[in-house]
Amino acid sequence: MKKIFTAAYSIEEANEIGHFIMGKGYEGVQNDSYRYCDLAIEIAFRNNKEHHRDCIYVGAGYDSMIVARTKRGLRRKGMKFIEKKRKFYELLEKHWSCEKEDIKEAAEIYAKEKRTMQAISIKQPWASLIAHGIKDIENRTWSCPKKYLGQRVLIHASGCHGKKFEINLTDEQMKQAFSLISEKSTSGEWEFGAIIGSVVIADCVQNHPSVWAEKGVWNWVLKDAVLFDKPIRDVKGKLSFWEYNLEETL
Repeated sequence: MKKIFTAAYSIEEANEIGHFIMGKGYEGVQNDSYRYCDLAIEIAFRNNKEHHRDCIYVGAGYDSMIVARTKRGLRRKGMKFIEKKRKFYELLEKHWSCEKEDIKEAAEIYAKEKRTMQAISIKQPWASLIAHGIKDIENRTWSCPKKYLGQRVLIHASGCHGKKFEINLTDEQMKQAFSLISEKSTSGEWEFGAIIGSVVIADCVQNHPSVWAEKGVWNWVLKDAVLFDKPIRDVKGKLSFWEYNLEETL
């Protein structure tokens, strides 16, 4: 079930719902990560307050988050109202699980059809965080070439001397990454010198609102990450984009 919405009775509640929706791979309002979503929520509450309405409606359309002042317009779009938040989250989570499998299957088909794919080397833990769909931004001092925007590229976890590295995260980043980092640090299962997955480079901007975006550099916006069941090990990385021959491994 893709087109569902629920009620929010405060800006904080609406933002909580909105971040959950976008965390499941949906685009933001006007295809923005969250800048316009936040503004749309504020405007909707302001307008409804003037009409003595105590809530607004937030939902997931076909591929993006939707904010509305009334139910009527959303129902006309074929969307279903889910009164209980818990049920709304469960339905969205169930849909996302299916969606992830579809993305993974499509990525595997794409890889098999291509003899070579572009790859980019990324240090740990960032490579794993990206492949697991947690980190949605890759920060670089240089802008991503336009020819790679919208393209799926391989994620190469670069080698690390002594296989040790520092993890410096903000509180917001740690909330998203703690589970994976804790699991891999305990098991010691970080991959180095291996292609561990693939991701689509959706955009390249500056000052992106994601918690993973750094200021003063280029923020590569990532989506539809796929973690490989079996990493392609013993692969030496290179600077910038580089070509990897898939015929021998896929």
